[in-house]
Amino acid sequence: MVEHRIKTDKGWKKNLTPEQYEVCRRKGTELPFSGEYVNSKEKGIYMCVCCGNELFSSDDKFDSGTGWPSFTQSIRDEDVEKQSDLSYGYVYSRSYVQQMQSTFGTRI
Repeated sequence: MVEHRIKTDKGWKKNLTPEQYEVCRRKGTELPFSGEYVNSKEKGIYMCVCCGNELFSSDDKFDSGTGWPSFTQSIRDEDVEKQSDLSYGYVYSRSYVQQMQSTFGTRI
């Protein structure tokens, strides 16, 4: 596990692209079917853009039909936290990197 480093908002903006900042730090969501990895079949490990922790293996990726990459399990359960979110008027699951409290995905 990569050690957590506290950054200011200014620090995050300096190290992340505007889209990464919006999704990871402000709970934004990219448009479905628009992301770089949604149709990717490459073998490898999906890592947190904020802290570098390994989160998912491509071996556990599947097509959920939602337009976002989906996985059957995380590499380490303790690194990923799921929370219910009602901010869009319906219940959905939002996933976080436990150590960073950085969001990386939603599931309706």
